Amino acid sequence: MTTSNDAKLLVDHAHSIGVDFSQTAIVHREHLGSVIVDAVLQARQSYKNTVAPRVAEFERDQPAAATLTGFREFLATGELSEAIRWRGATRLDRIGLIASALADCDIETVSDMNDAFASEATGEALENR
Repeated sequence: MTTSNDAKLLVDHAHSIGVDFSQTAIVHREHLGSVIVDAVLQARQSYKNTVAPRVAEFERDQPAAATLTGFREFLATGELSEAIRWRGATRLDRIGLIASALADCDIETVSDMNDAFASEATGEALENR
């Protein structure tokens, strides 16, 4: 089971390997739900063969999930596992935790996320989750 402490562990790990949230690259995809799915599925997976097709399909099939509100509404249906063809509970839980963390920071769109991640205050808020 994934806990809210996992979000803090993720941020701590990012810091330990030198990620500076104030210098994070801007995301150019406009579909926030697919950005979250993409980020979580990447670990130890073939991006080209496993992650990219699932993300592209999710983005195409779930246009309302382009905003955080729409994505969280979709998560509430319990259909994420089927939509991204993923059964592992840990990553599915992480997707929900990231969505909750972004909601706590009043992030609704990719543009909001880019602006927020450029802010030291948001980085601190995420670290303290």
